[in-house]
Order: sequence, then structure tokens, then C-alpha cells
Amino acid sequence: MNDCSIVLMTVDDLDEVANIERRIFPLPWTRSQFKAEISNPYCHYMVAKKANKVIGYIGFVSVEDEGYITNVAVDYMYQRKGVGTLLMTHIFETAIKLGVMRLFLDVRSSNTNAQRFYRKFSFSEISVRRRYYSDNLEDAIVMASELSSRPDAIELIENIKEDLIRGESADV
Repeated sequence: MNDCSIVLMTVDDLDEVANIERRIFPLPWTRSQFKAEISNPYCHYMVAKKANKVIGYIGFVSVEDEGYITNVAVDYMYQRKGVGTLLMTHIFETAIKLGVMRLFLDVRSSNTNAQRFYRKFSFSEISVRRRYYSDNLEDAIVMASELSSRPDAIELIENIKEDLIRGESADV
């Protein structure tokens, strides 16, 4: 998506972020949770904007050489158009610059589209958190991407970005 920009999330973005969060997730984070996250120096949150409107966001927490992706969301009308891929490439670039060697995330076991999307970024399943989600007691799949064992991690991200520019890599 060429007309989309990725910028750091600010307090001014929080109403739009919280609105997307409520529409996308059955257990949404609140505006105040996002506000606390963006004020934490270990947290890194970005938004995707089109015409100055938030259309997606992503965040992760970094501690020493590990990172945990806490949120990835794209508003429904912009899904499968490359926005998620663009957000994820920015998080990977940030993580690499910070010296993160391994990224983790949780995903609902029923969300096979998201799992397929994460595999594009070399995430693989490492464990299962049984009955993790309180709304329906669904399992969470824990996935990890080993940046330290991928000397080509930067090249992987560059290739994904090039595919996106050519229109060959929309979100799954």
C-alpha cells in the first residue's frame, strides 16, 4: 500500500486505535492500556495512516535481546492490502536495530490466517497456552521468530518489502 505511512503511535492516535481494537478483538485493550504502553520506554508502537487516518497498528515490548509482539491489527476495510505486512516489516526493522534476537507472539488457535501471515516472517509454533483466552477458553499458539539464527533477517524483510511494492505480497 504505497499511500500508507508508518509512524510512531502518539496520544493523538489513541481514540482511533481503541476504536479499531474494539471492532477487531473480542477482548479489546482499552485506550488507557495503550496510553500506558506508549509511555513505557521498552514498548514500541506504530500506526499505519492513510490520509492522516489510523488504519492499523502494531506494538512490541523489548527486554534485552527478546521482544514480544503485543498487538497487530488492521481495520477491516484495509485488511489483505499489505498494511499488516508493512507494519510487521517496520517492527522487524526496529527489533533488529535494538539488538532483539528473538520475537514472540500469541495467536488464537482458530486464527489460521494470522498464523499463516506470521509464518511469512519466519515465525514457528513453539508451545501452546491451554485455555488462554478468557472469553471462550480457546488455546493460544505461542510463536517465535529467531532473528539470531537468521543472518539473512534483514534480507528477508527487504525481500518482503520489495514484494509488497510490486504488489506480490498482500497480507494473508
